[in-house]
Amino acid sequence: MSAAPGGNGGKDGGSVWDVGSWFSSKPAVEQASSVDTSAPTSSFDESMNHSFAATSNGDAEAYTPIDTPVFEEPVVESLLDTVNAAMGTSAVASDAAAKVVAEFSPMYPPHVFMKVIDNIHLSLDIPYYQSILVLAVVLRVFMFPLAVQGLQMTAKMQYVKPEMDKINQRMLVDPLRVQNKPEYDKEIKDLFAKHDVNPIKPMVVPLLQIPVFMSMFFALREMGDYFPGYASGGIKWFVDLSIADPTMTLPVVNACLFITMIELGGESGEMQNTAQHKMIRNVFRFMGVAMVPLMMNMPAGLFVYWLGNGSLSLAQILVLKNPNMKAMLNILPPPPPPVPMTEEEAAVNMDLNAIKTDKSPFIKLYEENLRLVEANKRLMEKAAKGGKY
Repeated sequence: MSAAPGGNGGKDGGSVWDVGSWFSSKPAVEQASSVDTSAPTSSFDESMNHSFAATSNGDAEAYTPIDTPVFEEPVVESLLDTVNAAMGTSAVASDAAAKVVAEFSPMYPPHVFMKVIDNIHLSLDIPYYQSILVLAVVLRVFMFPLAVQGLQMTAKMQYVKPEMDKINQRMLVDPLRVQNKPEYDKEIKDLFAKHDVNPIKPMVVPLLQIPVFMSMFFALREMGDYFPGYASGGIKWFVDLSIADPTMTLPVVNACLFITMIELGGESGEMQNTAQHKMIRNVFRFMGVAMVPLMMNMPAGLFVYWLGNGSLSLAQILVLKNPNMKAMLNILPPPPPPVPMTEEEAAVNMDLNAIKTDKSPFIKLYEENLRLVEANKRLMEKAAKGGKY
């Protein structure tokens, strides 16, 4: 076999792989005599198990044989199982992520709040718990004018209520109250117009707070499913906002804040000592205590929002207790306490209450007599004005 020119014999001076480089640099005769004739001639399989290096001058150097690794069957199966498992896990994770993305709807209110919180987090470069507090402040600022209007209407209604009670009492003893109901309704409307009162406005803020509260509840409860960084967006002992507070500190503080607001008179800051208001305060006190065991498993992110919103409500209550601030916001002070009733008025009021609750034959007869007396009184008033019976 003749060797192809290489080394210095090549025109480009580069190293050329040739069959002659497989042997040493001895002459061809010596090479032939040095070959072990007892060994079988080199085969293709044997030559594939060795590597050779050639120098730039074409001289072959010593070569180092490299054994081809042979894997046993159990090792190969184990490697295949590992690869298949990794591919399966990746596929499951990819499918779960695709499902989460597909379920995210920009028109669903909780998802809208999720996106707003995430945008605040990215835009201001702040942790998620601070983004929640920023959103709580923004919502409170937008609702504050409506809350002021509601408090204005509530204060005016306290002045209108005594006159409304008088109209209702007259209607109660009127034997023709069904026929005269339009007249009584007109009196009440004129009374509202006189004092510039709209009984619907005090309910605007509570009605708006319900959808906002529910949307924020579902948003903060499920936000960890859509934004992985939410799980590390807390601080101190509640780093993971998607799980419950392990120390139960947040639920206890939230309950204490709620009870404090109730003791200060709620959103309006006004405390009334009527029996009805005392009963309502007792109910809310019980609710504040029951919050701890009922809500201790809620995610920490929810308590961050509730504590932020509750702190703003407490600040609002303290500000509105200032008479100068109330005057600035055109909120009327509470009306003076009612003048104690005379004995005759108390007796009439007791009779009216009995008419409302008891329908015994004697009470029915008494009610009928009152209706006749009231009808005669109306006729006499009409006659005195120049009318006819």
